[in-house]
Amino acid sequence: MTSDVNGGVRQLPMGELLNRFRSQFSELASAEMESLRSEIGEKRRRAVSAVVLGTVALIVALCAIGALVATAILALDLVLPAWAAALIVGGALLAAAVVALMGARAQLRKAGTPLPRKTIDNVKEDVTWLTTRARSGLS
Repeated sequence: MTSDVNGGVRQLPMGELLNRFRSQFSELASAEMESLRSEIGEKRRRAVSAVVLGTVALIVALCAIGALVATAILALDLVLPAWAAALIVGGALLAAAVVALMGARAQLRKAGTPLPRKTIDNVKEDVTWLTTRARSGLS
């Protein structure tokens, strides 16, 4: 059966083959785009849910940190004046923030540009491969 199909295709004029190819490619591209839209939509919904839950968690964590900072100041207030306790806790928090900021800066430098270089290079290779195949098939 395969030889009949291939033999039938081989006997068709080039224009008809190109029309079939264009039609089938168009159908395939449409199906792939629909699949892509569906997958992106599902991932977007999940990402939105994650962002909402993460925001709630962040707000609650900030409240808890505020309470812990107040507790630390009140605990130091037992042995120091209130202003000194607040200054010590504030300085410690500022030092922690600077260390975290330096770590974030280092990570950003390691990340490099936001362009997806590997994907761009792969697409260029695919285009080159397809161009070569198309030229060798037409000659």
